[in-house]
Amino acid sequence: MYIANTDRHVIVKWLASSSASSGGTVVAGSAAGTAGSTSTSLNTPTSVTRDSQGNLYVVDQGNHRIQLFCQYPTPTTIGITIAG
Repeated sequence: MYIANTDRHVIVKWLASSSASSGGTVVAGSAAGTAGSTSTSLNTPTSVTRDSQGNLYVVDQGNHRIQLFCQYPTPTTIGITIAG
């Protein structure tokens, strides 16, 4: 499951086996939880969806853009602006 954590400016991946104490893995945005406008940061992400290849599309509301984070064949935390 992927969660847009709006207040921390990140996308988090939670596995079914994850617990609240172990937490999820930040897959997009700054792990420090700071907003930004670079290709590796987000500002108030509000939605995330995946395509059939597992790539992530993030609505980055604070930056008025949609970011693509490619996951196939190798996951990356560098976003590509595809709209905005």
